[in-house]
Amino acid sequence: MFKERYFPSSRLKEWLTAHTIETEIIGSSELGKPIHAIRVGEGPVRILMWSQMHGNESTTTRGLLIWLEKYLQSSTYQEELSLFIIPQLNPDGADKYTRANGKGIDLNRDALTQSQSEIKVLMRIVEEFRPHYNLNLHDQRTRFTVGDTNKEAALSFLSASADETCKITSTRIAAMRLINHMVSSLPNHFKMHIGRYDDAFNPNCTGDYFHAKGIPTVLFEAGQLGKDYTRTEVASIIAHCLSNLLEFLSKPIPEQSDEAILKEYGEISENKTNSYDELVITEKHQFYVRYIEVLVKNQIDTVFEFTSYDQVDLSLVNLRQILDYRKGTSEEQQLIRLRLSQYLENE
Repeated sequence: MFKERYFPSSRLKEWLTAHTIETEIIGSSELGKPIHAIRVGEGPVRILMWSQMHGNESTTTRGLLIWLEKYLQSSTYQEELSLFIIPQLNPDGADKYTRANGKGIDLNRDALTQSQSEIKVLMRIVEEFRPHYNLNLHDQRTRFTVGDTNKEAALSFLSASADETCKITSTRIAAMRLINHMVSSLPNHFKMHIGRYDDAFNPNCTGDYFHAKGIPTVLFEAGQLGKDYTRTEVASIIAHCLSNLLEFLSKPIPEQSDEAILKEYGEISENKTNSYDELVITEKHQFYVRYIEVLVKNQIDTVFEFTSYDQVDLSLVNLRQILDYRKGTSEEQQLIRLRLSQYLENE
């Protein structure tokens, strides 16, 4: 169940049905599909988390459910934390495998307007539940790299700005503290693949909106490692992060100065966009290819985004595959001829 990127509302319902866990329907999508929630624990520290706000971003949903399966076997920190979990905020987008909801609206650009049913549900839950912390769970595209390196960003974080000045507030510091703890808990081989999004303020984004309201909100952006296009390994890392973070929040948080927290957070390199899925080399042409996933007959298919060779900084580029016509097998040469025809059509 957790090895496929396409994770529609029916698959979530299968998972909920298979587990003896109390759920509730907290509202409906724009197209009338139920939005499910899970409540866990009765502790004083309240944590709200939501995933698949963008329907085609399922890695964090799968990671969340992997963590939840393990948690249900031990049920630790029930008396310390109260968790409100919305595993799939955008069921219409999940079914269509689109970023937008059923009405074509990006829910993460609707925080101010609150025009869509799904955002209205989220805002109502925030008002009723009054979380101390929010976890905003997303996926990112494969194009991101870590700072001025050629390492792909397999997981990125952000403590968003609260206003146009991007000043450091106590709310941002609180979110940074959580991010720092998760990064420090990761396996050493994975830490080189951690990036940070830039903090340009956008009041329409939920993270920025909630920081302006004084609720520490951590943005997760699950990426990809190598050729693992199912993102199964990163889903497991998300589960690892959630486990360590919730364990951290279930205990008194050690004192640390704002300056130390900010310094540690600043050491996470900001994302760049230097990663490509393919470099294609023919006798007369060289170009880069990025994959974009679309849903065709309930299966994920791929369309291609092309970039000419001379537009890329070669010193920082990350490549998942090099297709060189001169060195390729007959099968690879056939694929390269197909890519070349697609590239020339898009020039």
